[in-house]
Amino acid sequence: MVGNPASELYAKNLQNFLELLIQEDGINVDLEDEIINGSLITHCGQIHNAGIKEQLEGALS
Repeated sequence: MVGNPASELYAKNLQNFLELLIQEDGINVDLEDEIINGSLITHCGQIHNAGIKEQLEGALS
């Protein structure tokens, strides 16, 4: 079981991430933002995450 301080820290981190991602006019996919960019796996139909892309390319070869 996770301790209370760890749960609070996780919840605060998640809240901060969602506040960064969700704007009044919709979802903000700012590829210039280090946090948003680092959290993307796919974007606009393309694999964006380099680690996932390398694993998939390795599995296909």
